[in-house]
Amino acid sequence: NSASAEDTQAYEEKTLSAQVDITAVAGDNVLNADESKDGAKVSITGTVGGDVKAGDTVTLTVDGKEIGTATVVDNGGKLEWTATDIDGHVLANASKDDVTAIVSIKDSYGNSASAEDTQAYEEKTLSAQVDITAVAGDNVLNADESKDGAKVSITGTVGGDVKAGDTVTLTVDSKEIGTATVVDNGGKLEWTATDIDGHVLANASKDDVTATVSIKDSYGNTASATDNQAYEEKTLSASVTIDGVTADNIINEKEATETITLHGTVGGDVKVGDEVTITVDGKHYKTSVTENDGQLGWALPVDGSVLAHAKVDQIQAHVSIKDNYGNTAEANAEHDYTVKTLDASITIDDVTSDNVISKEEAANDILLHGQVGGDVKLGDTVVITVDGHDYQTKVIERNGQLGWQVEVAGSVLANATADKIHAVVKISDKAGNTETATADHDYKVTDLNVTITVDSINDGKAITGEEHDNNNPITVTGSVGGDAKVGDTVTLQLGDKSVDVKVEDQGNGKLGYTAQVPGSYFEPNQNHGFSGDVHATITISDTYGNSASAVDDKPYDGYGRVEIGGNDSNIIDGTGYNDILVGDSSPVEIKIEPKTISFILDISGSMATAGETSIQAMARHLDIAKGDDLSKVIINDKEYSISTNGEFGQEVINLVASLGLISQNPTISFTHASGIVSSVSFNDSIVTESRLELAKDALIETLHILEDSYTEEQLAITTFNLATFSSGYMGTTSFKYDPESKQLIAQEYHDKGVNDYSTPPPVLGDSMTEYVNSLKPSNATDYDIVLENVLALLKPEDDNTLFFLSDGEDTVGGFNVQDVINKLGADDIKQLNLRLVSMGMAVDTEAAKHQLEAIAHLGRDYGETSHYIDVTNMNDLKEQLGIEAQKIVGGGDTIYGSSHSDILFGDFMNYAVLGYPDGHLPDGLKPEDALKNMIAKDAGKTVSEVNEKDIFDYIESHPELSEIPDIQGGADKLYGNEGDDILYGQSKSDTLVGGQGDDILNGGSGDDILVADQGNDILVGGKGDDVFKLDFLAKVDESATVIIKDLDSGDHLDLSSILTKDNGLDTLLQQVSSAKIEDGKLDLGFHDDKQHVVIENLGSVYPDVSGSTNDIVTSLYNQHLFDLPNNS
Repeated sequence: NSASAEDTQAYEEKTLSAQVDITAVAGDNVLNADESKDGAKVSITGTVGGDVKAGDTVTLTVDGKEIGTATVVDNGGKLEWTATDIDGHVLANASKDDVTAIVSIKDSYGNSASAEDTQAYEEKTLSAQVDITAVAGDNVLNADESKDGAKVSITGTVGGDVKAGDTVTLTVDSKEIGTATVVDNGGKLEWTATDIDGHVLANASKDDVTATVSIKDSYGNTASATDNQAYEEKTLSASVTIDGVTADNIINEKEATETITLHGTVGGDVKVGDEVTITVDGKHYKTSVTENDGQLGWALPVDGSVLAHAKVDQIQAHVSIKDNYGNTAEANAEHDYTVKTLDASITIDDVTSDNVISKEEAANDILLHGQVGGDVKLGDTVVITVDGHDYQTKVIERNGQLGWQVEVAGSVLANATADKIHAVVKISDKAGNTETATADHDYKVTDLNVTITVDSINDGKAITGEEHDNNNPITVTGSVGGDAKVGDTVTLQLGDKSVDVKVEDQGNGKLGYTAQVPGSYFEPNQNHGFSGDVHATITISDTYGNSASAVDDKPYDGYGRVEIGGNDSNIIDGTGYNDILVGDSSPVEIKIEPKTISFILDISGSMATAGETSIQAMARHLDIAKGDDLSKVIINDKEYSISTNGEFGQEVINLVASLGLISQNPTISFTHASGIVSSVSFNDSIVTESRLELAKDALIETLHILEDSYTEEQLAITTFNLATFSSGYMGTTSFKYDPESKQLIAQEYHDKGVNDYSTPPPVLGDSMTEYVNSLKPSNATDYDIVLENVLALLKPEDDNTLFFLSDGEDTVGGFNVQDVINKLGADDIKQLNLRLVSMGMAVDTEAAKHQLEAIAHLGRDYGETSHYIDVTNMNDLKEQLGIEAQKIVGGGDTIYGSSHSDILFGDFMNYAVLGYPDGHLPDGLKPEDALKNMIAKDAGKTVSEVNEKDIFDYIESHPELSEIPDIQGGADKLYGNEGDDILYGQSKSDTLVGGQGDDILNGGSGDDILVADQGNDILVGGKGDDVFKLDFLAKVDESATVIIKDLDSGDHLDLSSILTKDNGLDTLLQQVSSAKIEDGKLDLGFHDDKQHVVIENLGSVYPDVSGSTNDIVTSLYNQHLFDLPNNS
């Protein structure tokens, strides 16, 4: 049998591995000094791997010798080991600086494994060194370095491992006194402590400083080092003394003339050769220390006079020393001594503040004075000698000082043979000493004189009124002499005005002046206003207080204007001097021929526009006129000056605003050149009128001028046409003069061509004034149709004048003047011989001006007879239209006198008085020449010798020159203005305004208005029904008398200056203070008899008037002498 069996057995293969690593020896693989010491313990750490497990042992060896073991531990899955008790000293002394770690393991299968690792390490140590180089630079503290607050430095070096930036600490007496920082100075490590308290070092218990430095490194090593430095303290002292100057310490007179050796001693650290400074009377003397018999001292020879005459009897000694350690020492000494001498001095002060005797000072006593010194005392005698004369006086105290004074006549000093003063003072003492002092003093004497003349004014020619008014420069020359010099001021006085001019060199050794004096400064105030004078003054002075003046006067003549106008309507202005102004050169030709005067007035809607600014309204309300002084205005009864550079109304408004019065509605008044005062409230002044209202006012005023200027015969054959238009033609109305109502009355209405019925025509029989006042503005502007229809009404045989007034261009279909010419025919228009004046009323486009100029060209002689007037300021329209109306009439003049005394003729002179019986001058002979011929003949002069004064005197003494036929003149306006004037209205209805001054107003023939507004005037009405306007009565505080020479039954006294329309007889009686009639002469007193109206011929006109004041005034009132609204 066989049998078999088998079995299978599995097996395993088992192996074993080990790994060990050293992580660090002593934590950082470095042994520092502490870790290397005997007994020091360090740790070695590491890890294991492979099959090494927790609990296995790691053995550590150095130099093959076991130094310790460590047990593996599981630290969160990581197998680590640490040997903590390793002897650091063993590591430090190993032959090789490395450690070996060995791990050995085995398992139950008999496997074994081992591993090892080696880790090198280092050994680190640290050393320090410090040295003190010097204390206070030289290891010595001097006195200054030892003072409280003194600072010194300590320096040194370091070594070993000490480096830049480390700190050195300094101590004295174990107390820290400062630190210093190590710096690298070119490879050398140094330190300096700069702020060490020297006083602490000086007061230390031991003169020794310790320096300490301590360092450490990153391995934990530390090192320290110290050093000590001894130092010394050094100080210095000095003393000096002064011995008596002499044996008795007193300097007598003999010693004062000798040399005295001063001496003294020194001490302390002062040594031979050191310098001693001796001071006497502010002067310094140097000497050196010497040794004499073992004693250190000094000696110095000094003149006794220096010591004797010192201001202070004292000697000062000074010694100053120093050593090599910087110590210094000084000593001072003072020593007083006594001087027994006698001294005297005297001075003389300046005779005056500037030591110069002026002319004024020479006329008065002069107090001479001076000072004394030395041993001179109160009461000692002083002798002053002037020009050989002795004046004895005593020493006194003056201003806290000893001196002298004596009064001497200034004339003695001024007239002395030599300008010198001599002074002497003599003194003595009980010891028999005597002393004399003298002084001399020179002075100066000055005088001043000057002369002046006025040599020429205007080259010897009279100054004309034109030169005065135009302010032409007038040359005034003169000479100066005496002590006058170039650059001195000459003052030329002309009334209250003056001109300063400088003296200049005129050559040939002559000095003089040439002044250009404004012509307006020459205001003749002598010889009835025909001459004045220039007063020249020069005042000079010098630095010595002298002054001198000289004056001279030279007369000049001032002649106004002698002007005789043509026979047209002239505006004649006087000058600032006495003028003779004659309106016409010959009788005005009175033509009795048909005239047609037509007015075409634009009443379109634009005429409703304000025709003036509030500023212009201000001037219009105040009735500003030519010749008025616009530099002054009265606001609430107080006068103010205003600028004349701007527009008057604007300047007034600016002034009211600056005074803060606008809200108070002040009263504004203005005194005209005539003397009349007009007033308005401020709020009223800003109420403006429309263009149409101003145009209507101007038209009505112009109609009055024409009515007054024509005779009734002329008015009877004169037709006045008025046509109005706006968008179309409104018709033309013809007016005729009615002698009963003395008005222009509507007689015929021409309606041909009318196409605008917005304004109704006048009612036949109404006055032209009523119709004009009724017109209202509306619609647009169309020139063509109104021109065509008005021109078609005119007749070639009449004297035709047309005024065309509009404020804007044709706005209906445009305007071409050729269309009008084509329609009417150029020849037919020419045959009208038309005088045509077009006026643009504040037009603001060039197109309108061109259209109006084209209309004016329809008239004859464009540029002379016919022309266009651009009226930019509607307030000027009345004056412009009035001037043009006067040109139609001829002979109606407006004449303005001046601020002096003038003679004004409204018309022409009576040439029969000049030797021409027919009243006509020969052809070619001018009126002024005829006048001069007669004056020359009458005065026995040649014609060339006749001047304006001669002419004035002749006319003033021949009033018959004003007597001319009634109808040969024009309606004139004469304004005398300031001065004593003579006004001759002559023929026609004139207005005469005397103005300020005592005037003579002679109306002549015609119905005249004579205005007595200021001063004692004489009124002669002449023929006609005249109005004597007594405006002077409004000035209740000014005394004046007005004489009326020739009252007629048709004349009236206008009292509107003191009465209003609401006043009657009762108010008049309140104003009249007295009424007397003697021999037919009436004397009416007003306002407590301050003012009088004298009517010389009242008895011949009102023979039945008599009785009391009440009776006389009442009777004359009832007989309508007084022209009052309620007494007509």
